[in-house]
Amino acid sequence: MKLGKAAGLDGIEVEHLLYAHPLLIVMLCVLFNIMLIHGVVPRMFGNSVIVPITKNKKNGVITPLDNYRGITVSTSLSKLFET
Repeated sequence: MKLGKAAGLDGIEVEHLLYAHPLLIVMLCVLFNIMLIHGVVPRMFGNSVIVPITKNKKNGVITPLDNYRGITVSTSLSKLFET
């Protein structure tokens, strides 16, 4: 996971996880193992924000809809679980 990226809906950045107390790693490991054993993932892990980014700003024309692409900002915990 890359540092300096935007936080998701939960407001937790990668830096928060990196510099947190070592006990957090143990707690997240227990949580992720329970999720895998029971096959249940929290709904918050599926929530994300789609931010439109312009493809080409050099034209000066940014009004056409096909000039945008969507960037999805997910929560850091869901990204950590996926890895």
